[in-house]
Amino acid sequence: MNYQKILLLFIFAASTGVVSSCKKKSSSSGSNLLATVDYNSGGSIEHYRFVYNPDNSLDSMVITGGGLDTGNNGFKYFKYAATSYVITDQNNYSFTVYDSGGLVEEVVIPDTLIFTYNGSVLSTLIEKTQSIVPPYYSEVVSDYSWANGDITSLVTAGGATESYNYNTGRSGEIGDGCRIDYFLAYGQPIIKTSFLPTELLSSVTIGGWLEQYYYQFDNSGRISQMIKVGNNGGTGVNDTTVYTYSYYY
Repeated sequence: MNYQKILLLFIFAASTGVVSSCKKKSSSSGSNLLATVDYNSGGSIEHYRFVYNPDNSLDSMVITGGGLDTGNNGFKYFKYAATSYVITDQNNYSFTVYDSGGLVEEVVIPDTLIFTYNGSVLSTLIEKTQSIVPPYYSEVVSDYSWANGDITSLVTAGGATESYNYNTGRSGEIGDGCRIDYFLAYGQPIIKTSFLPTELLSSVTIGGWLEQYYYQFDNSGRISQMIKVGNNGGTGVNDTTVYTYSYYY
């Protein structure tokens, strides 16, 4: 399908809610099926609208707003096969995600992300970045440790250690600090904790924290807004991103 046809498909799907058929396991439940996300960083807003297949897997996302580099509309289109799917954007750029049973195992973009699991929880993430000199890529390995469905530690490049604090009175869900960025990038939340993450700690940052998450909830108890504050090195001016959510059901 050429670029013009894909663009027309996205405009039509966004305006009518029509979805197309594909065979892919559901990555979201009907009770928290995201309809839109407004992503506000530095006053520039990107508006994401999601279209799903009959099995609730993501068919497409349409992106509008001044937050895009070009200020133009964009989209991501998802085409599924048996154990992989291809994501294509408005520039006709595509990358492949390999998965098995709903777990993302490898992303080829053309830089490579490799995910390995202990059961259904992520144990290691390897990030390979291409280079023009031997050995033609650099590699960063992050190792995850878990207990009772939550990340207890994350050892990153150089031996830095990260961990999360949680609100143990609430379960983690699609709009939380662990899930949402992976969902916007790849169409499914790769890292899923049992409880709601409230803070990402780091052994090498000033103040001991890397990110903090503040939530508001709707009448159904779902996240209606998340404010993510990033530690900007003790300068007193931190990075703030606001995610605002609406749902289909």
